Amino acid sequence: MKLKRSLILLGILILGSWGTARSQSTAFTYQGKVTDTVVPGSSTYDLEFALYTSAGAIVGSPIQRNGTPVTNGVFTVSLDFGATAFPGGARLLEIRVKRSGETSYTALTPRQPISSVPYAVRAKVAEGLDSSVPSDGSALYNVVQIRGFGGDIGNIPPGGSWVFLGPFTASIVITDTQQLIAATGSAVLSQTTTVPFVQIPINICRRVGGAGPILPITSVSEQFVDVFNRKITHSVSIYQTSLLPGSYEIGMCAINGSGGTFDNNGKATGYVIKHR
Repeated sequence: MKLKRSLILLGILILGSWGTARSQSTAFTYQGKVTDTVVPGSSTYDLEFALYTSAGAIVGSPIQRNGTPVTNGVFTVSLDFGATAFPGGARLLEIRVKRSGETSYTALTPRQPISSVPYAVRAKVAEGLDSSVPSDGSALYNVVQIRGFGGDIGNIPPGGSWVFLGPFTASIVITDTQQLIAATGSAVLSQTTTVPFVQIPINICRRVGGAGPILPITSVSEQFVDVFNRKITHSVSIYQTSLLPGSYEIGMCAINGSGGTFDNNGKATGYVIKHR
């Protein structure tokens, strides 16, 4: 059998059930092209797909798509290796082909690098928002845990100290100073009474051991002044920040120095990533 590769990677995209934000699938669609020197360009083939790390280790089990129609050399299949197959490290896809009824596959070489688009599947891991994420050693930044935070903010009376926005925070344990965290969050703040002009800082804060002061993790913050009767989303992100060993609560925070109570608020949501 003479099968030869011809522009195997034509396109790749994520498929999902987009009815709600929590129903995204981990499947993606792969489209490729195979040229057969014997069989006409429109036929059916048995295809097998295997995922590899850049070091050559296979990830999970190969996926077979028998009886795949090929039209003018082009085929389209849906693949699902699961969310843990894409922790952030490089991934290569090996495609194996055989004509229907034959006993052995021909591997199309070289293996194809997976583009960044399927790594949107990585966001699927955050769906549970309090689960631990094991690392296979090849993950970018060696992510070991993702935890989410968020909830209805409620009223925020004026004051001069940082307060968490919403009743929920993410709990993260740092075991050594080599561990870093990254976090992102957003909050919607507003009030229905006019107050004196003042800048309101909003940030991502930490509290050690569930007690003590609430303090920003870094000096990066968003300042806003106009919250009168306007629900505006304010977002903050921090990256590669070291914390001393300990147990932390982490969440969105603000100092309400406006002189009036924030009483027209939405939700605060976000997540924290721990990596080595």
